[in-house]
Amino acid sequence: MINIIKYFFSSTKDIRPLVIFYCCISVIVSIISALFPLFEGYLIDSITQKNIRVFVVVICIYGSLSLVSLLLNLFINKYAIKISNNSLNQMLMNNIDGILHISYDEICKKDPSVISQELIYDCTMINEFILNSTLSMGLNICMFIFTLNIIARYSIVMIFFIILSSIIYILIYFCVKNKIYEFSKQLNESNALYFSYFYKMMNSIKDIRLNSFIDNSKKIQNDVYNNQLSNSLQYQNVINLQELLSGFLSFFVQLFIFIYGFNLVLQNHISVGTIVVISKYSSTILGYSKGILNYVSEYQNTKASYNRVVLWKKIPKIEKGTIVLNRIDKIECKDLKFCYNNGFTLYKKNLQFETGNIYLIKGNNGSGKTTLVDCIFGLFGNNYEGKILFNNVNIQELDMDATLKLNFSIAQQIPYLMETSIKENMCCTTNTTNEIMEHFIKGFGLNQYINRLPDKENTIFNLFSDDISGGEKQKISLIRTFLSRKPVIIFDEPFTYLDENSKKFFVSEINKLKKTTIIIIVTHENIDIDSSTIFI
Repeated sequence: MINIIKYFFSSTKDIRPLVIFYCCISVIVSIISALFPLFEGYLIDSITQKNIRVFVVVICIYGSLSLVSLLLNLFINKYAIKISNNSLNQMLMNNIDGILHISYDEICKKDPSVISQELIYDCTMINEFILNSTLSMGLNICMFIFTLNIIARYSIVMIFFIILSSIIYILIYFCVKNKIYEFSKQLNESNALYFSYFYKMMNSIKDIRLNSFIDNSKKIQNDVYNNQLSNSLQYQNVINLQELLSGFLSFFVQLFIFIYGFNLVLQNHISVGTIVVISKYSSTILGYSKGILNYVSEYQNTKASYNRVVLWKKIPKIEKGTIVLNRIDKIECKDLKFCYNNGFTLYKKNLQFETGNIYLIKGNNGSGKTTLVDCIFGLFGNNYEGKILFNNVNIQELDMDATLKLNFSIAQQIPYLMETSIKENMCCTTNTTNEIMEHFIKGFGLNQYINRLPDKENTIFNLFSDDISGGEKQKISLIRTFLSRKPVIIFDEPFTYLDENSKKFFVSEINKLKKTTIIIIVTHENIDIDSSTIFI
């Protein structure tokens, strides 16, 4: 439990003062709420005894406390949303930042949609556990002790019976806690699988229809759902059993209090108002006991989520050097070899790339062309054999994030664009003039597409919409790479969607950049250009 609390606060440092303030207000509200049954008992006694003076005093205090409690609850509800959302976002971003700095082959071991679903679910569980459950746990313990002291003033027998009931409730919980943890873990995993597959279906509607996979996809989704439903029912059955037993226990406690309390009233040992106070506090004590045990139950659920989240923390981050290169004029690969987890191997390569040259990396599909580029970008950290040097400096000595940002630009085979305006997608890595941007827009024949848009190049488009084709996405990516004017430019299969005029424009612009740039083109096509060809 301590590890979960430490993890939460280490991931949400920015809002720590706000969380502490929120906890203090919650404590005040809980204290006020704990006093209400006491004043309600006084009110009933003042009514039965027809004591107007006591009634007026108690009703004024009761009303004032109710008003203060109402205002404080409004404040808590307002800030609870802000705190919860901020802390959840910070935890998610902290995890994403960690994943961005581990070896890419570790990420490839799992479906990205499953990773996303698990992270969101697990971080939400931890967030709710700390902000709601842990705070309530502390308050429940304090209120449990407080209410026991109140009841002890009236009847030791009732205290003994209530404590005995609490012990029985604890025994009920411990009989089912292992099953709760086991089924909770299974349910978490099946939920992540169910929602991730649903996401993949929604993201692949076009492919499913084109390949007539509607029935197949629905069958797989139903199979995944049935597994999720089975785990849900198993988990709920255990919870229902616990609730049923605790419900019977609560009923017998109340029954005993009223029977025993009635006898004490007849003997003039306590008042009617006191029975009401004891009855409400006894329910409260069982509620606190239930809250404490529910906390332990929620801890079991959260523990499963925490253990899954910290698995990413246990994966070593890519070791970052301190050297930052402002300009790269030479890239060398010496005896480079890389093996994926699935067994694919990029065999030893000795390569050299220098400014003023164009290099064509050619090979069959799956031969390792893209893997070579990924190695040069440092995506696999130190998980390779041999050496990769930039300007004779081993990349393991470099601050790769800073060096890549200053020196590299890439147009990927499947273009990566952001859901923002076309102009921002083209110019996000550099400052450029509208004239230069228009030159590339016209050269790639993208002007016809842009002129159809309501806000031209300032239009914000939906990347999943059919309003933009694969060719238009690729041209935007190519323009961004050309506009970057970085010392190292890499094009991965740039001709996939290009027409003949766009190909000619591409070649002419490449030749203009050649003198000051290392240009690497990954392709399986023959390109009429003065270049060195490297076969993978």
